[in-house]
Amino acid sequence: MAEALSDTKTDLAGLKQQGYVATGKPSLSPKYGAVDDKRKTPRSTFTDCVDITKWTLVKKSNGEEVQLPKERLTRYVSNVIAEKWYGHWVIVRATQEERSC
Repeated sequence: MAEALSDTKTDLAGLKQQGYVATGKPSLSPKYGAVDDKRKTPRSTFTDCVDITKWTLVKKSNGEEVQLPKERLTRYVSNVIAEKWYGHWVIVRATQEERSC
């Protein structure tokens, strides 16, 4: 399993355990970089501006919004590595930078 999928599943399990759900959806703005198709498993790297300003965390039990730290980044740069597995591109790693985009 790709690292990105494993991390996402872990994060989602933690939110579910706390009784939280996310509403809305993030906005993505990928900037494609290089593709290395000479590898046995082709790989691509790119950056993305992830905007989570319209993604709200709420308590599943009553729909009340969860208050998150005001200083957290709601628009940030993510460095992404994708590989081509069985004819499909799969995100294997997404690393958030501590800077806004």
